[in-house]
This record gives sequence, structure tokens and C-alpha cells, in this order.
Amino acid sequence: MDKKRTVVNIAVALAVGCAFLLVWLIGRRFFPQLGKLYTFDWVLRRKLLLAAAVIAAVPALFGKFRFSCSVFAGSCLGIVPGELLGRDPAGAQFGLGHHGWWIWIAVFLVSIAAGVFFEILHGKKVKRKTEEGT
Repeated sequence: MDKKRTVVNIAVALAVGCAFLLVWLIGRRFFPQLGKLYTFDWVLRRKLLLAAAVIAAVPALFGKFRFSCSVFAGSCLGIVPGELLGRDPAGAQFGLGHHGWWIWIAVFLVSIAAGVFFEILHGKKVKRKTEEGT
């Protein structure tokens, strides 16, 4: 791997990490009312946003940018359906009043699978172009 590619990979990994940091800052510092949302608060309290940042940033170091973008999008977008669809008033008496946490996890896992799919698809395109060029 050449030096320019290494610098680009490191820059993208840092950008992904900064994007996750920005999401945390928006939720905790700039708009603290977002922290009152069950799903967002649950994800932050359990350090899952930090885990998602690591899961997204490390592959970026190896040039897997599509995977990193997919994981970032899934971890952020998973909060929305988790919050909107997670309420379960019937289960509240049993301590199951909100299912936003498992909705977020499901969206996050789907985003990981989508990221893997995008990387495989991109690899096939690159291979096809390489074969056509020779």
C-alpha cells in the first residue's frame, strides 16, 4: 500500500470517529433534550455509540469506506425507528415499556450486513474493471 493511500485511510477513519463524536456532542451537549429520548440515552449509556465508532473506524483504516459509512448511517438512523416504534405501554407493568433498544440493535446489525454487501459489490466492480483494462 502506498503512502498516499495510507494517509487517505487514516483521514477517513478519523473523519468517521469525528462524525460519531459529533453525534454524541449533539445529543449530550448541544441539544440535551435529545438525551431524554429513551433509545438515544440507552445507546449512549451503554457505550454502544463508542463501540459502533470503533466498528466503523477500524475497517476505514483498511480502505473499507462503504462499510464505515453504512455502519455510521445505521447507528444514527436506528435511533429514529427505535424511538418511534419502541413504545410498548402494555409491557410497562413487566418492565418492558420500551423496545427501542432491540430495534436499534436490529438496524445496526442490518447496517453491518449492508456494509459488507457494499464492499463485496465494490470489490467485484473493481475486479471487473481490472480484467477489462488488461
